[in-house]
Amino acid sequence: MACYYSSGSTSAVKILRSILIFPPFIALILAFAASAFVYPEWLAAALARISSTLVPVVMVAVGLQWRLTLSQEYLSPLVVGLLYILLVSPAIAWLGLWLLGIDGLAAQVVILEAAMPAMISAGVLAISHNLVPRFASSLVGYSLLIGLVSVWLWRLLI
Repeated sequence: MACYYSSGSTSAVKILRSILIFPPFIALILAFAASAFVYPEWLAAALARISSTLVPVVMVAVGLQWRLTLSQEYLSPLVVGLLYILLVSPAIAWLGLWLLGIDGLAAQVVILEAAMPAMISAGVLAISHNLVPRFASSLVGYSLLIGLVSVWLWRLLI
């Protein structure tokens, strides 16, 4: 989707090529291939330390794109996106679970997962494909801030 909307690529070969050279996909393939090996403890500890830096680095990268002010043309889509992510999506999950008669811990987890803020990785993907980077980072940033309260409210509600 990101390739299509960023460059207009409609060719299946171009889209497949973009997927195959996408660094996280390459890392996934390497992880599957490497799962058959037993690592020495020192290597496992080193890899764990390196991987623990991923989230802070990505959050800084997205945060550098984020500005508290956003141009007027993006305010309406931002509000719609935030309402969908933080209100409509968990409400639909709650309604579906209620209609199916599902409750308990599993239902609570589903509702709270549906109420989670926008994914950092989705923001990074949009930014890396130059899909309105300021808007993408604002959606991620504002949903994280507002999500601190909205997820807690959903928890109280369920």
